[in-house]
Amino acid sequence: MAQERKEENYSKKFAHFCDEISNFSETPIINNIEESEERYTELDFLNEGGAKVLYCCHDNFTGREVAMAKLKDNSSPFRQERFLQEAQLTSSLQHPNIVPVYDLGLEDKNPWFTMKLISGRSLHKVLEDDRKSDISYMNSLKRNLDYFLKVCDAIAYAHSKSVLHLDLKPDNIQIGEYGDLVVCDWGLANILAENCDENMLQFYTFNPFDKESVTIDGMIKGTPGYMAPEQASFKKAKKNVGTDIFSLGAILYNILCYEKPFKGHDVKEVMKRTCEGDYLLPSKIEASVPKALEAICQKAMQVKVEDRYAAVIELQNEVLNYRQGFATDAENASFIKLMKLWIYRNKMISAFSGFTALLIIIFTYIYLEKVNLEKENALQLAKNVSLENEFHRKMGRDSAPRFLERAQMAYSSFELDDAINFSDSAVDLNPELTEAWQLKAELHFIKEEFLQALKAVSHTPNQKFLSLCERFAQIKADDTQKLKIQDLIELIRITKEMKFTQLNIRFIRHKANTEMDLETRLQFALQATLIMNQTDKINFNFDPISKHLDLSNNANLSSAISFQNFPCLSTDLSKTNISDFSAVRNQDITALDVSSTEIGTLHSLNSAHKSLRKLNISNTNIRSLMPIKNRLIEELDISWTPVNKVSDLKNLPNLKNLTIHHNQFSRGQIKKLQSQYLLTIKEKRK
Repeated sequence: MAQERKEENYSKKFAHFCDEISNFSETPIINNIEESEERYTELDFLNEGGAKVLYCCHDNFTGREVAMAKLKDNSSPFRQERFLQEAQLTSSLQHPNIVPVYDLGLEDKNPWFTMKLISGRSLHKVLEDDRKSDISYMNSLKRNLDYFLKVCDAIAYAHSKSVLHLDLKPDNIQIGEYGDLVVCDWGLANILAENCDENMLQFYTFNPFDKESVTIDGMIKGTPGYMAPEQASFKKAKKNVGTDIFSLGAILYNILCYEKPFKGHDVKEVMKRTCEGDYLLPSKIEASVPKALEAICQKAMQVKVEDRYAAVIELQNEVLNYRQGFATDAENASFIKLMKLWIYRNKMISAFSGFTALLIIIFTYIYLEKVNLEKENALQLAKNVSLENEFHRKMGRDSAPRFLERAQMAYSSFELDDAINFSDSAVDLNPELTEAWQLKAELHFIKEEFLQALKAVSHTPNQKFLSLCERFAQIKADDTQKLKIQDLIELIRITKEMKFTQLNIRFIRHKANTEMDLETRLQFALQATLIMNQTDKINFNFDPISKHLDLSNNANLSSAISFQNFPCLSTDLSKTNISDFSAVRNQDITALDVSSTEIGTLHSLNSAHKSLRKLNISNTNIRSLMPIKNRLIEELDISWTPVNKVSDLKNLPNLKNLTIHHNQFSRGQIKKLQSQYLLTIKEKRK
């Protein structure tokens, strides 16, 4: 039946393709798009889960086949919101091993989204086929470990974006016919944030046809058999990267022995065994399982989060170490095992060493009675030890660039402490890695640790930065203290003049997001803004009672990042040259005015502005309101903007007052808005 459907779909796609080719020269593409009444047609059922249905459909605009996900009928508003959150979160994750989302919309108030159509099989199906096939265990294991490493790449990337998957299992890993792999179904994904407890839901739904492999969504969220103990518990438990690492360990378990780790007669028994870590070792099921991989699997699936790998990259590196013939940390290999692995990795050296050892034996036998036999043996032993030490030293140096790369990634995402730790590891392994020393110096400089910065930059040829570090090391000789405000402003001015642009910006951003009293913060924010905009005066006012920050009517103001984390409740940036929302990052504001500015998109509006109720974007080039993630906005001014889609307002259910310009919407659109959303609409005229 499945084969007949596949052949039918192929015939339909091929026929459609031939029709397109034949009509290509007859009808311009732009006409086809204009004449298309619907973008997505020819829906063909693919699969369904507990809450949504997947279809294969044709995209009339691009001419490609895509997958469309829809919620089942009568879905609650809560489930619709979760469905849309899944689509938006997945679309924000741009990685070759994460399924890309193309489009998102509503049909009769029912949400849908389209994504890449992946032909092929799930990892679950691949493992089932391997179990039944005649292919050798080690050959299939090698291929499946390649798949596993790609999954680790995707999850490590997601974690770098503070996103947890929380439903990793072989069924959610799709493998294409040509080896492309994507991690699917991010419906339970959540944002990783400090001091953020799991939102407890009031219901759960699951597919009754499979009581062990179903995804449960409720007080317990995940798939029994693959979920971590903190997911299987019926009490509040904070999720973190270790939750996904446990599921990765369960997937690796399935790869090793073709069985899921936790099984039982019902869901309750499966979850009980999960919480107790009660599972058979893979080698008890499949005798060919390598001990190193079994040890990795065991560590990843520890009941306590702190006993697991701290990051996906550590788990991935352990598997890579096994693949490359190195011992893994998890297996705690003996000296004999280490020597065997070394011999396996260095066959030519081992053969040479064996030949050398044979010559030594012969030489020893011939000169057994000579008095220098003991001396010769001692010299040979010293030589072997020296070779082994040099080998291990070289291996350590070769890994230094990898730590530098991690430090650079942490630096770019502004995780300064992690960046310092990685750069320290890089210079420890290879003290000649100048780039790592330079990065380490910049990081210490940003944190006002000038003595450490001076020590690090002395390992580089950067004399210009060296002189800067020397200057401030003399001003503040204690790295545990902070700069005085006048010295702080002087540092910003000097780095600006010396054209250390990125260092200057990162320093201001770091300082703005540290604790300061109000008087110091006012001085810092104002003086840093004057320096960054190369001006002597700006219009500036802050009312400490109403906590209103006014930076309006500054035509020469293009940068105000020093006002990040400012303790205000409302901000006015109107009639300035500001081009994005970086100035209001981490401001807990209820009102924001960016009218008559250079801002052209809402994408950079910080999603952390959960208290925002009033927004003015009039006289800007903003074309769409779709990026607004705050659904609590009550007042909105979009007059004299290109916004002309009534559908953009559907994401703002609490909107009460809307200001537009004359003829921005038709009379019919205005009447419909007023009847459906009970809006008060004010229409401006020139």
